[in-house]
Amino acid sequence: MQHCGQHKSNVPDKGGVLADLLWVGFNTVGGSCGFTATQQQWLWCPASGAASVVIATTGDLVVHNDSVTVNGCAKFPKGTKIYASGNIVYPPGKSCGSN
Repeated sequence: MQHCGQHKSNVPDKGGVLADLLWVGFNTVGGSCGFTATQQQWLWCPASGAASVVIATTGDLVVHNDSVTVNGCAKFPKGTKIYASGNIVYPPGKSCGSN
């Protein structure tokens, strides 16, 4: 049986930064394979068990073995901020795909 593996995971907050790791584990079907997750949000879940809080709305995630896009962008410059409202704010003079 041919299979395209999937994996996604979040890394705990380190120094005020949330790293979200997305990848396709393996591709035995050839070509591009993966998954699309629509209307995604990052949530903060308090240790107290209180209700979760939306901290960022990332939009659509397209994760394939040969590319990953978040809300249509494959490369965010360092310092980009994604807000709960879905607004994406790039550092001055930067945009999607820039260094």
